Amino acid sequence: MQIWLDLRFLKSDNKYSTFVAVLIQNLIHTDTGNIYTLYLSNKTKTKFPVQLKVEYIKEEPSSLTEQIKFNSKLKKDKNFLMIFFNEKKPLLYKWDYILFIKDLKELHYQEETNLFKKYIKDLFLNISLKNSKKIICFENQTKHELNEKLNIDENKIEILYPFFNLVQFPSIKIITDIKTKFSIKWEYFIYSWWKWSNKNLSKLIEIISKLNKRKTDISLVILEQDITEDINFRKDVVNMWIVEKVFFIWMSTPEEKKAFYHHSIWSIFPSLYESFPFDLTESISYKSPIIASGLKQTREIMWDSISYFSPVSTIDIIEAIENFISKPKQHTDYKEISEKYDPTNTVKRLINIIKNV
Repeated sequence: MQIWLDLRFLKSDNKYSTFVAVLIQNLIHTDTGNIYTLYLSNKTKTKFPVQLKVEYIKEEPSSLTEQIKFNSKLKKDKNFLMIFFNEKKPLLYKWDYILFIKDLKELHYQEETNLFKKYIKDLFLNISLKNSKKIICFENQTKHELNEKLNIDENKIEILYPFFNLVQFPSIKIITDIKTKFSIKWEYFIYSWWKWSNKNLSKLIEIISKLNKRKTDISLVILEQDITEDINFRKDVVNMWIVEKVFFIWMSTPEEKKAFYHHSIWSIFPSLYESFPFDLTESISYKSPIIASGLKQTREIMWDSISYFSPVSTIDIIEAIENFISKPKQHTDYKEISEKYDPTNTVKRLINIIKNV
């Protein structure tokens, strides 16, 4: 049968986008019984096999023009089944479709201050969920919330465990004097994630300040560019008198990044909310020890391969950090995790879901 995939959302610097792109390439290679066609944005940079049929959509997702023109196109194409990878589908589209829900972060941490835009976002989500044939999420907690908070029949919801698209690194020599090069005097943690409200970064900075007052010598290396560019955040670091303990690394080279991970004591992930922890991909790829918030979703995926603390308790995080500092640094083998959450297993499960729509 003919199955169309809405991949207009794909971005090159987004781990969920990378996961979906790899998933689709494996799906198309494995499932030869169906014909897959892609809808892409004019801005899409991801490459797919040349023999695939691709349609480029110029209208911006969620715009009024897109709602009218893209919906008309979908109706004209007479798709047997559509797969949308987020809720930004035409509201009037009512034919059979599968809807991927990466997470329900917007329900917990709404960053949109414009009430009209917030209403539109909520509208898209609710209508998309209501009219879908099947909903795919990535772990049990999201399935529970879809059922309990949004009143979605649990028989309509399927769990598809994703995989970590591990980064392949060139054979480069590790820089042995990385701490000297950036004037880092002490052992350090790495933080390498976006500064979204659920990431709990402000609490982490507060904790570094408290540790500094307790004469605990530990530093924080931030490798995420959007944070290094945030002037207000830099001012907070200055006002807390921890300039010598927090390092903003601007556009690190592959050699530098590899060295930072190799010589770090831990990667620290203090998030308040996650679904499948795609953000841990880089740390897992570098075999970096990870200390993270003890969220149900993260524990469900990572089990005892990483260490945990309570993300809402400053005292617990401080005690956990001080405990970890006292331990010898060891690189971690995530082989069991990477084998369990493998593209082959994910594709087989997705094909089975498609067959039963």
